[in-house]
Amino acid sequence: MLTLYNPSYSDNTATPYAWSVDPHGATDWLVALLAAQPLYSGGTPSTVSGFYGSGGTIYFVLRTASDSTSRSYRVGLQARSASDGSLVWQNDAVTADLYDTRAIQDVASDRLLILSQGSRKLGITTVDAESGQVLRSHFESCPADIPASGSQGIYTRCEWMAAATTADGTLRIPAFVANEVSPNTPEVFALHDAAAVPASIRVDQPGIDGAWYAPYESGQGFTLDYIASANVLFMPWFTYAPNTPFSVFAPSYLNDPARLAWYTFQGNPVLGATGVDLTIAITDPGTFDAGTVAARQVGSAHLSFIDCSSALLDYQFDADVNQGQHGLISLSRLTPSTSPCVLANGQTSPAQIGNTPAQGFDARQSGSWYDPATSGQGMEISIIPRSNDFNGFVFIAWFSYDPANRGDDPAQQHWFTLSNDLSTATNGSVTLPILRTIGGALDEKATGNTVQIGHAVLTMRGCDRATLQYQFDQTAITHSFVGLSGSIDLKKIGGCTIP
Repeated sequence: MLTLYNPSYSDNTATPYAWSVDPHGATDWLVALLAAQPLYSGGTPSTVSGFYGSGGTIYFVLRTASDSTSRSYRVGLQARSASDGSLVWQNDAVTADLYDTRAIQDVASDRLLILSQGSRKLGITTVDAESGQVLRSHFESCPADIPASGSQGIYTRCEWMAAATTADGTLRIPAFVANEVSPNTPEVFALHDAAAVPASIRVDQPGIDGAWYAPYESGQGFTLDYIASANVLFMPWFTYAPNTPFSVFAPSYLNDPARLAWYTFQGNPVLGATGVDLTIAITDPGTFDAGTVAARQVGSAHLSFIDCSSALLDYQFDADVNQGQHGLISLSRLTPSTSPCVLANGQTSPAQIGNTPAQGFDARQSGSWYDPATSGQGMEISIIPRSNDFNGFVFIAWFSYDPANRGDDPAQQHWFTLSNDLSTATNGSVTLPILRTIGGALDEKATGNTVQIGHAVLTMRGCDRATLQYQFDQTAITHSFVGLSGSIDLKKIGGCTIP
């Protein structure tokens, strides 16, 4: 069996075919897999491959780019009869990739594993071999080291090789792993139960609340807050400006605080649904701890949950924002859950930490906080009270802007994180370091470049009121925030129930 593209230069297209021949070279069958695809100056951007699966079926992987400059490929699948090439099923939207996609069949379950290969992550999509339905999508990170001084460089990558599964359902895939120290180290990775599909969960519940991130691009992430009183899922993305060819070779460029960026995602889940459609918004340029600004939509997204600690975000920016970037992000829970997680089948998984209120801190204080006088900026706060065997924890993601008259980018955006345990907290008050993380790129680069640039005192004044007193350092690394100090009175969106 062969796959090939037959070009037609008269209309600048090419048609993908599958061609089956017998041992004597005679044609058994010849079929067109897709309609003619556009050709571009560099040749066709589409590729096709196939393999023989179980039950007399051939599976074809078809990668199609939308235009000659697309950074992403749409990946579709076809199942055809090996005897005559007739179509069994077709799924044109299995996943997306940037580099290459291969498919294998799990020998334990007969499910298809679609492996989308990137330099710093491996996408794994599980597909039902009988129907073509996508059962699960997630990513595994390349284990190449992240330099503590900044982002991954051009030499930090995994070159994934051929993959196979064993009788117990373990996926094994070799790779050449490169980092700043070792240019090419062969390793083999194993993933147990690679084709397993966990029980899905519903979106409309506080069991999803907290901080989430993609392990393969640490240094950026999301906070999720389901506001039950309004049936709204609110999800800010703390990230950076997009990568550029220049930034690959210039880590100092990536480490510019002017590259800090954030967006907000928001949607209304359908009762009991396992996914939700979201709008992506950006605000007008604002001023740190001052004034109000409006927001506008700049894209759309869909968030679906694999289980209580795993989710998949499919996002698409508008054409005039971030060059219309599209991507899939596999999210893992960063902060422990403090509310039970309700599965789609009605069963409940207990909270990872269910500590009772202590020292003036209550897990129900977790959520979205803001000062009504400065609407358009705010904080996402996660609180785990102290217990006899755990010191408790506070994590804050603070999205704001550059100080007045000190803007360093057109959007004037800035964000910080604050975190500490509650071992020294008293009467609802705790001191937190103010941290800035730089060196990343939008949905692409991991970074470990986090430094303290100040401190703050968070004081909880009830279930839905709080005050943050902040003081930034008098050091050059603090950048445009040098010496700034102040106090912010905060209100929790959606309130909370007090017994």
